[in-house]
Amino acid sequence: MNEQNREHALRVVNWLTTAVWNKYDAGIVKHGGHLPDKGGILHEAECEVLDQAVYIRTLREQLLRVERWLEDGATDKALIAIGHILRGTPRDTFPEG
Repeated sequence: MNEQNREHALRVVNWLTTAVWNKYDAGIVKHGGHLPDKGGILHEAECEVLDQAVYIRTLREQLLRVERWLEDGATDKALIAIGHILRGTPRDTFPEG
């Protein structure tokens, strides 16, 4: 593995480690208890997989809209949409069109 790939892999691993710790801690606060002692994990995992598929498909559609706006010269719409994709919340809505 070259240095550039190693640095990229390290960024991914560092992000993933931090994200898992944060998510795990938030889950303890929200749900309490000790996860290995809880039931219903399979059902929850299945629901998460379904959510992920919907989110990925929706993100692709959003990016295709941004691409169209850029091709049409609608950079203001594209920039607003990219901001929503990267930093937005579910309450944010894309520009019309």
